[in-house]
Amino acid sequence: MAPRPRVNCACKCGNYVTTEVEAKHLQKIYYTKRMPVPLIIRRQLSMRSPSPPEPGPPLQYQPERFSLSPVPPDIDVNQVPECEDPASLWARVMATRIQIQLQEEESDRSELSAATGFVSRSDSDASAEPDDPPRGRFNTATYGISPSELLREGRIVRAVVNAAKNLSQSQLDDIEVFDFIVRDKISIRTYHHMQSRFCLTRSHASLPSLKNLRSRILALCGLKPEVYDCCKNSCVCFAGPFADLDACPECNTPRKNAAGAPQKTFSYIPLIPQLRALYCSLQMCKAMRYRHDRPHNNTTIQDLFDSDRYCELLDTYVTVDGEQKPYKFFADWRDIALALSTDGMCPFKRRKNSCWPLILVNLNLPPDERTHLENLICVGVIPGPKSPKNLGSFLWPLVDELLQLASGVTAVDVSTQKLFSLRAYLLSVFGDIPAITKLLEFVGHNGRYPCRFCLMSAVQGVTAGGGTHLYCPLHRNNAPFFDPLNLPLRTHQDSVQKGLEVLGARSNNAQSNLATASGIKGVSALARLPSISIPLSFPIDIMHMIFINLIPQMVDIWTGNFNGMDEGTESYSIDIPLFKIIGEIIENSGSTMPTSHGCRVPNIALPHHGGATAEAWSMFGGYLGPCVLRGRFRKTKYYRHFVRLIKLVHQITSFEIPRADIPLIREGFIKWVQDYEK
Repeated sequence: MAPRPRVNCACKCGNYVTTEVEAKHLQKIYYTKRMPVPLIIRRQLSMRSPSPPEPGPPLQYQPERFSLSPVPPDIDVNQVPECEDPASLWARVMATRIQIQLQEEESDRSELSAATGFVSRSDSDASAEPDDPPRGRFNTATYGISPSELLREGRIVRAVVNAAKNLSQSQLDDIEVFDFIVRDKISIRTYHHMQSRFCLTRSHASLPSLKNLRSRILALCGLKPEVYDCCKNSCVCFAGPFADLDACPECNTPRKNAAGAPQKTFSYIPLIPQLRALYCSLQMCKAMRYRHDRPHNNTTIQDLFDSDRYCELLDTYVTVDGEQKPYKFFADWRDIALALSTDGMCPFKRRKNSCWPLILVNLNLPPDERTHLENLICVGVIPGPKSPKNLGSFLWPLVDELLQLASGVTAVDVSTQKLFSLRAYLLSVFGDIPAITKLLEFVGHNGRYPCRFCLMSAVQGVTAGGGTHLYCPLHRNNAPFFDPLNLPLRTHQDSVQKGLEVLGARSNNAQSNLATASGIKGVSALARLPSISIPLSFPIDIMHMIFINLIPQMVDIWTGNFNGMDEGTESYSIDIPLFKIIGEIIENSGSTMPTSHGCRVPNIALPHHGGATAEAWSMFGGYLGPCVLRGRFRKTKYYRHFVRLIKLVHQITSFEIPRADIPLIREGFIKWVQDYEK
């Protein structure tokens, strides 16, 4: 007997069941009940009923009688068609079934019409191969929403739309007070003084205490932080694969103290409620249409959405934990593109303790709005006092939520007043080299293969203190030689495979040797996300590379303050008295420089460059440097070399980059590095 065909159950339980079981599941969901059978019919149908069947109505006509021939007719067996195999028959039937969305009605009973059903289509539309993802068989906007939520769509939408109207006056006062505290960044002492001197305008009630105000706002916003145990020294977070550990795998510090309480905790702010809240604002719904409505330009690069990686994702089906979804990336105009940024910072003046904020950037917003403070999404702050040794362990809650968002979560769009399946994808990760190294589980810039983009091997050099270090020059006295226009690039598959090989090593020495040979010491937690590609999703941070490292380093080289090195046979140094005058000129120029151009640049001739920030170095390189350094070198080739760098930086930081200029920019940087090494 042929096995019964099994199909993917339409009730979204995720199981492959027979059609009979599928019908029972759908019956339970939609609460369809059979009509009661009359007692007289049940007695007639029951074989155990002791009473005889009651007589039926009298016949009004006499049935016609037919005489049956005792001889059976001759039947040709060859003329009888063979029955189709039931398995193939059901496979053909299920291949032509599509899920549709029933039409909505205005009455309250029309909520039942939001449930999904099945309808057959013509055989000509069912010619697609079974292995291909189904196309045109579902509504992308509502795919993944449970039938029970669709049944309650009207009530859910009305609750969200009328949420602001249902707030009491005291709740509105609490929101205004809390918004004032956050926006103006007033201190606790200032707020206590305000409590004793001021009252609310409408109700004339006194200001609530900070403790009560925080608890009320927490209840109103619906955000409940998730608290995870972490190492006392901030090494790892006990989440994901580390959830069952009793001690830190890095420093062996116990997870809990003698009383059984965690020694330190990490608070994670859920991302999904914050993204849902965005579509509860009409203003935000309109602003977040930027990604979908912007025209794509094949001749220039204006935004991340003009990149090859984003265009590749548009034609790629989403895969979550090995399960391929029937929709592609950014198939719906409401899909959100995100970018992650993290770095260590010292929030206090003494700069002894550091913390690592985890900030998400909403790329659906226009470029001139997405980095505003009110539009940034903070999902947590990794506590200090030290930097985390396993940064990926703190990202496990975020990765789990991003996987849910890749599959879709239910949300309300107030612009259309309908339910939709909210999806979000992480496209890029920003940070300096140490931060990206921690995120990628790479060895880093001190390894044999320090670059995250290519496999160029490092060579050994001598430091000012007599030690050695590794660096990657283009000019090498010995092999191997590398063509800067044709470097051996890393790939996502190779990076993950080498990371798995390192993790699968049997001993610590074997892991160390494999990590040294490949430059990879593990697999990043972000590699689980379908939108992430290593290393394409981890671009270079120009702020750290150019404005914090390269330009200050060139100033130190010109003034003889770089690792005690002199100019040797060259003549690129600037006299110290002359450079002090240049520093004073730069500092005094702040009084005549428009603030719209940037911040005031300090005297970079002072120790530690006068505390110049990245913005100050950007102002120096882009505006002041080419002017104050003109004619200050003994040979003009050094000044021209500096100006060439500034021109290249202007090209890559402009609002539009012509695609035809990209090869010229690449060749320009290669030529600049080669001249720099000379």
